[in-house]
Amino acid sequence: MHLERSSDISNGEATTVGSISENGISHSFDDRSLESFIDSVRSAQTEYDIFKLLKGICAEHNFERFLVTRQPRDGSFTTRIGEFVVLTNWRPELLHKCIESDFFSKFDVYPQLAESAVPVTRDWREEIQTVTDDTSQRQMAMLIENGHCGIAYIPCRTHSMVGGVSYAGERGKCSHTEMQRIAYRSSHLFARLEEVRETSLENNPLSAREIECLKALASGQTQVEVGHSLSLSEHTVSYHVASACRKLGAKNTINAIAIVFEKGWLR
Repeated sequence: MHLERSSDISNGEATTVGSISENGISHSFDDRSLESFIDSVRSAQTEYDIFKLLKGICAEHNFERFLVTRQPRDGSFTTRIGEFVVLTNWRPELLHKCIESDFFSKFDVYPQLAESAVPVTRDWREEIQTVTDDTSQRQMAMLIENGHCGIAYIPCRTHSMVGGVSYAGERGKCSHTEMQRIAYRSSHLFARLEEVRETSLENNPLSAREIECLKALASGQTQVEVGHSLSLSEHTVSYHVASACRKLGAKNTINAIAIVFEKGWLR
């Protein structure tokens, strides 16, 4: 790793400016850009504003995907995707595979990340060489095939929500300096996300029943099972799902689930 720093004094204030260069990747930083980012977080009014800022972190650190998750504050743990995913830009196809394979309950690394008290960075291409469990190998291979090779996981907590923000891309592991920068920004975004969630819900065109149906389907239930759990007929479930797809302009159920994940409406 190569680190360069310089100081700029303007208007009587000293500003640290620098760049990090490692593994052929250069990351610039300065106090002013960080202050500007925090100002953007404070002015965010909707979950889509948070979405765009998360995309910005991805672009700055050579990630492509992010996933914001939450867990119950009582210490229990859930792997039902419809219950713990708050906001994401994962590809619909990968979300579909995760739902079909019950990915998060079978991938034993996920609970380790979710329960971590400190930021974690991993490279599945390295770990797949040493893991001996067949299920973990298949799950890592699926992530790698979909471009989720190197990841960074940032545990986050507010007065009402416990969870984390993860980033994934075809890059390798992050340096300590990168993780520090990512963690600081992510924790602010996570806290602001909780504050703007109700505002975002006001723009949600879906009915409560449509959200319930999509949430249950996102957790891996069939339409028959959804009907039983909600005391509805399969025909009624199909009607609510079709109505949700029409309102969202989604081409199918998986696309609808991906849209509401992206909007932060599936809760």
